[in-house]
Amino acid sequence: MVDDDEDMTMLVAEVLGSRGLDVVRCQRADEAMAALGEADAVVTDVNLEHSSGIDLCGRIVAARPALPVVVISGDQGSKAAAMRRGAARFLVKPIDMIQLCTLLEELIGV
Repeated sequence: MVDDDEDMTMLVAEVLGSRGLDVVRCQRADEAMAALGEADAVVTDVNLEHSSGIDLCGRIVAARPALPVVVISGDQGSKAAAMRRGAARFLVKPIDMIQLCTLLEELIGV
């Protein structure tokens, strides 16, 4: 989970953890790129400190094309750009946590 809002990463980690999924929390794109080796999927916010989740999505897809990336934003306007950069899905905030859990379980085959 990549988001510069620590409360959001904690909430997502707690909810996904309750479903048996392990979550690595990152606040910056460089942290996320360093953690890719252990990832089955990535969830990233569009707005990150010093970078863009859309740019991060493109970097992840270039490094690991089979790794699903879910991009989240409070603005539907970022969807086309995220999908062009290889996002598997795009979700608009506020996020339905059950929908996110189900989506991730489908994407990683749990």
